[in-house]
Amino acid sequence: MRGYYDLSIKPATYDFWVWLVICKTKGVTEVVFDVSKGFQTKKFDKKTAIRMYENVLIPMCEVIGMKWSQGTDGDICPGYKHCDALDNLPLDIPQFQLSDGPPTVTIRESIRNKHRDSSHDWRVFAEEIGAVVIEDAYKVPISFEDRMKLYTNSRVNYFNSNGCGVPCLYSNIPVVFFSPESARGTWNTDEGEQFPWFNEKQKIVWENDTLKAMRREHAVYS
Repeated sequence: MRGYYDLSIKPATYDFWVWLVICKTKGVTEVVFDVSKGFQTKKFDKKTAIRMYENVLIPMCEVIGMKWSQGTDGDICPGYKHCDALDNLPLDIPQFQLSDGPPTVTIRESIRNKHRDSSHDWRVFAEEIGAVVIEDAYKVPISFEDRMKLYTNSRVNYFNSNGCGVPCLYSNIPVVFFSPESARGTWNTDEGEQFPWFNEKQKIVWENDTLKAMRREHAVYS
């Protein structure tokens, strides 16, 4: 069965991982990317959308073990939002081999939503815990494969409302994901809830990303 992803309608963002997991759950074995009508430019300009398609979406298929091709049709076309994932339980969540390496802190410096950016506290916190700092993908691009190696080799990965964290949320990768008040409109779920597929090392922290709160959460991993 083939999953159909029309890039003139659906975004070339990290949320594609959610769509992939839903497809995997439904038994899809091949992704068909439709680029015949161009790329959605509501979130990015065309150049950025193409770069995300080539450097993130296609590698996501390869990391998850899904064949891909380009075409104009497929068998199913599910949604790509958290609410769509919740409508398709139980999900077939990807399981990675994990290591107990140093923590990571992923910094957000958005080219679109500045209210979601990481405060200076995140860099202070990263230095305190000896974390590997991963800069925003738009500032310091790294390959998706290298990003996943960093996350799977870490005993905990910290995010602040960052789209790059979606693969951690939909896998077995340890993650602490802060959801400050300024960025809660994208979860498509009730405030305070945890996703039902989470393991004991995955958590959404429904509060502002203060240094005090970060230190408290990290005490579990110290």
